[in-house]
Amino acid sequence: MKEKETQDAAREDKRSARPVVEATVVRANKVLRAEARKLESRKLVAEELQREKESTEQSDATDTDMPDDTDGLDPEQEYRDWELREMRRIKRDRDQREARRKEAEETLRRRNMTEEERRAEDEKLKKNQPTEKKKLKFLQKYYHKGAFYMDDASVRDKMDVRRRDASEATLEDKFNKEMLPAVMQVKNFGRAGRTKYTHLAAEDTSTKDALWNHRDSIRDKFRQQLSGTRELDSAGSSKKKQRTE
Repeated sequence: MKEKETQDAAREDKRSARPVVEATVVRANKVLRAEARKLESRKLVAEELQREKESTEQSDATDTDMPDDTDGLDPEQEYRDWELREMRRIKRDRDQREARRKEAEETLRRRNMTEEERRAEDEKLKKNQPTEKKKLKFLQKYYHKGAFYMDDASVRDKMDVRRRDASEATLEDKFNKEMLPAVMQVKNFGRAGRTKYTHLAAEDTSTKDALWNHRDSIRDKFRQQLSGTRELDSAGSSKKKQRTE
């Protein structure tokens, strides 16, 4: 009996001690995970600091990119520079005022002229003359120039890309495609997006064999169901006939 009581007591002690052990294990796991997260965070911070340090050392920034904080080192030279800038500003303002004055005088002079005098002057100065549209090459692609505001102030460089002729041939359009065989005189030859048509001038668009030009009972029935397709004289005749009856 005593041995049995001892075994039962031991089992009871084990049962009571199991929750304590499990709680201890859970706490230990939480502590280990927290330590692992701390180590990972420190590692990430160290890597970020090292990356920032390397980027700072390898950057192309120079002292010329920094703001000018050398005021007061040479007052006489600074005054001469300011005087030169001020003279340029005064000259620019004077030129702008003179240009506005001349434009106003020219506008007033043109307003005081008759229509015949203005037309004669325009013909003499070749104003409002229609510009001859440049003819594109055979199978040349058309690119729209786009609506860009250009004047002497915005586009000062004569070689600016916006001053180029948008109708000039580029890439494969520079070659004379009229010398090619007829089978190759199509757009995108040899590509998946090629077409069997060349241009409208080479196609007969006056054919009457199209399906929408055929007249049969099915299409006539469909047309009758459309609004605005009946004759004006017959419109409402059935309703008037019903009313009279």
